[in-house]
Amino acid sequence: MNKSVLKPIIGGALLGTFVFFTGPLLFIVLLLKFIFTPFGMGRMMMANRFSTMGMPTFAFAEKVRNMNDDEFNAMKEKMQNRFGGRCKNQNY
Repeated sequence: MNKSVLKPIIGGALLGTFVFFTGPLLFIVLLLKFIFTPFGMGRMMMANRFSTMGMPTFAFAEKVRNMNDDEFNAMKEKMQNRFGGRCKNQNY
């Protein structure tokens, strides 16, 4: 039986370099994930839950449903002035 000594040495060297370089890289990636997830992505997810009016989307829809025609037209004019006519093509 003729066993090669070079195979385990080369395998060990490759495994050692792999562990040596991926250990700190994995640590840096996990550290950045745990730093930026609570401060950045969490806030972005909360921002999508509320509309631009500062209230939940369904509450705003309920407010619009309960308006009479005069209040609705006043709100529509306010929105046209506020957003500069960017939503002209929508039918209300």
